[in-house]
Amino acid sequence: MIKVALTNDMILVRNIITKPEIWEHSVEDSVSLNDFYPETSATAYWLICEVENVTVGVISVHYENKTSVKIHPCLLSGYRSHSRRMIIELFKWLVKMGGEMQKVNISIPKTRRIVYNLAKNVGFKDEGVNRMSFTKNGKTHDQWLLGLTRKEIRGML
Repeated sequence: MIKVALTNDMILVRNIITKPEIWEHSVEDSVSLNDFYPETSATAYWLICEVENVTVGVISVHYENKTSVKIHPCLLSGYRSHSRRMIIELFKWLVKMGGEMQKVNISIPKTRRIVYNLAKNVGFKDEGVNRMSFTKNGKTHDQWLLGLTRKEIRGML
């Protein structure tokens, strides 16, 4: 069983994000591995993902404005079979969080079709393309923009 929980342990978050299997696909060229230190704030959170009390991933959640959040889930490759369940647990956490959050957004580089397919499979709706907005390995790529409303999420839970 997978669970998600809020964390303030930025060393743990950094240890997950900087693993090559995540860093090589998820982090833009402009971010230096040596200089990357995640932070929290009143509008930005980190969640850890655990399977049988082992941390297997993290999720960045940050407010874009008063009613919408952007998420960036990262799961270690050996646990990607838990991806769908991780997203559902994230949705439960977001709904419980309350507040005025009405929308969950995600941006997925077009180089990551498998992630796009997962997002579609868990119910995210296509909302457009952010052209030439993600640079990886010296190449700039488009990103798919997807989203779900709070009402849509509640209907899935």
